Amino acid sequence: MNIEIIGGYVVIPNDNAISVEKKDVFIKDGVVFYKKPFTNVDKTINAKNKIIFPGLVNAHHHIYSCLSKGIPAEVPFVDFEGTLAKL
Repeated sequence: MNIEIIGGYVVIPNDNAISVEKKDVFIKDGVVFYKKPFTNVDKTINAKNKIIFPGLVNAHHHIYSCLSKGIPAEVPFVDFEGTLAKL
């Protein structure tokens, strides 16, 4: 799918700084481009006066939550240490 997002302010993270530029963004088959890599457009999104921000990944995770799925435990859990102790 070819998508163009036009007229927005793009937040561009660099090594130790962040810049904000008014520019158009193009997406072709899930890949983001700043120059239009296609001629036919499937969808246009008007981002005038809006911010286009890169996708974020939440690196915060509680590994014990994944490991504890399906383990029978008494509830309610009172606090964090109690949760771990009951697991």
